[in-house]
Amino acid sequence: MNDETLGKEIKQGRSAEDLLNDPVLTETINYLKDTYLKAWEQTSVENSVEREKIWMMYKTLDTVVGHINSYVDTGKLAKQQLKEMGEQGGLF
Repeated sequence: MNDETLGKEIKQGRSAEDLLNDPVLTETINYLKDTYLKAWEQTSVENSVEREKIWMMYKTLDTVVGHINSYVDTGKLAKQQLKEMGEQGGLF
C-alpha cells in the first residue's frame, strides 16, 4: 500500500471518529435506537410484519454505526502501517 492510500484511510478514519464523537449524531443514534426498541416492544407478537420491520430498522442503524467504526479502525491500522514504513525507511 502506498503513502497516498494510507493517508486517505487515515483522513477517513479521523473524519469517521469525529462523526462518532459528534454529540448531535450520538444523540440521534441513541434516540432512534431507543425509539425503535420501544416501538418493537409495544407491538403485539401477532403483528410479526410490523415487529420485523421495526427490528430491521434497529439493526440497520447498528450496521451504519458499525460501518463508520470500520473507517475508524482502518484509519488506525493505516496510521500504524505508515509509522512502520517510516521506521523501515519506506519499505515493507
